[in-house]
Amino acid sequence: MTDNPYKSPSTGADGPGTTDQSSKSLWHAYAFAPAVAPISFVLLLFLIGGIATAFNIEVNPASFLVLPVISLTAGMVICYLVAGCIGMPIAFYLRKRNSLNAYTIHGAAFCWSIFTAVVVATPMSVSQGAKWYHIPMAILVLVCVIAPPVLLSATSFWLLVRRNGGLSTVDAK
Repeated sequence: MTDNPYKSPSTGADGPGTTDQSSKSLWHAYAFAPAVAPISFVLLLFLIGGIATAFNIEVNPASFLVLPVISLTAGMVICYLVAGCIGMPIAFYLRKRNSLNAYTIHGAAFCWSIFTAVVVATPMSVSQGAKWYHIPMAILVLVCVIAPPVLLSATSFWLLVRRNGGLSTVDAK
């Protein structure tokens, strides 16, 4: 018989386990945390646009209309799909092993940021006719753009889980 990773094991007399409250807190955090990444990306975009305007740097005004709309529609859907299909199974697995903490959540989020940057930058650079030595710079730029919103989303997930009591006494320290 296989264990259901989405169902918390019951607390036993032999040590700290997780309760149904921790599953609820993980799902509660999932309801809000993925939305932080697209919203923070839009705010970051407006901040960059404001700074560029203040220094009289030429910006494409259409991008400040199109990019926020894309981020808040397609980006929101993608963030919830990735968090639901990849992030939540990882969170339940880590919680089951009593390893769910800020380091593991942020480490997983940063790894997925790098993976996303590589997957997006490599074909995009190749299709644009860039030389092979331009690809690492494109990946670095995308990591710098993708990682902060994703890490902010991971932080909000962690804070929501801690606030709602989704950790055992071992993990909360």
